[in-house]
Amino acid sequence: MNCIQIKCGDRIILRSKDEIIETQIRIIESQMKVIDILRKRIRELEIHEPLLPLIEIIPEIEETA
Repeated sequence: MNCIQIKCGDRIILRSKDEIIETQIRIIESQMKVIDILRKRIRELEIHEPLLPLIEIIPEIEETA
């Protein structure tokens, strides 16, 4: 099973192959909450193809002093 590590501040982008549907979710809650939000957005976007290639994680940019 494929796993994706997500931490607070990361953004998740979902893309559909058919049309460029893009949604960004900034992670501010626990990972379980993220799964619920993703499921909801996937249903809203009516994405049916395998999801892993469509998910992109953008790590939070850590600013250095």
